[in-house]
Amino acid sequence: MKRFKIISWSLFALGLTLKLLHYPPANELLILGSILLLIHSLMYVIKFGRTKLLDSLLNFSFSFWTIYLTIRFLFWNIGFYIFGFPLFFIIPFLITITYLILLAYYHQKLRLPQIALTFYFLFSIILSCTHSDKIFYFIRLNTLINSESRKSDYYSWDKYSWFLFKVGKTNEALDANRTATKALEYNLEKTGYYDNQFSEMINDHKEKIQKKDWTTYP
Repeated sequence: MKRFKIISWSLFALGLTLKLLHYPPANELLILGSILLLIHSLMYVIKFGRTKLLDSLLNFSFSFWTIYLTIRFLFWNIGFYIFGFPLFFIIPFLITITYLILLAYYHQKLRLPQIALTFYFLFSIILSCTHSDKIFYFIRLNTLINSESRKSDYYSWDKYSWFLFKVGKTNEALDANRTATKALEYNLEKTGYYDNQFSEMINDHKEKIQKKDWTTYP
């Protein structure tokens, strides 16, 4: 099971690295790595749940936080919320809090896995308090802006306008929308292909930004 766990973490780490560098198949590796970590946690609790409760909770904490990070990094809109927090944040939060309480109750010393989980826990909380536009800029646009593809990647600019709009940055959202339109025109000049369907969608998004009535993406 240890080898299975190492492989799972390696796939997730590789996917995260490729995601930051904008190389495929980053998304697939992130999803696969997080799913395998969850499977490992389930296998572990089935085998050792009664005798190693703390270790089982530790594995579940890591796996569910990893799923949460994958959802945030892939910008999935998971519409299940409890008290304003997404379900995939609440689950690992409660598991981790339970684990830390039991750790203190049994007077367990903090070792490397517990320290790593604490940092993972704090990082996830900070991420949950960070607006999606900033995450999207760092993950998707930071490298894009300094590359030639910034002139043609209309999809990224259009989606960036959505995240900006959601946090109340209307003027910035309109700027990103205009950049998306320019990217479509640039793409036409370079390749001769014009995405009419996406062009209509960008115009529709512009109207929704101006009317301040944009509720879903796309």
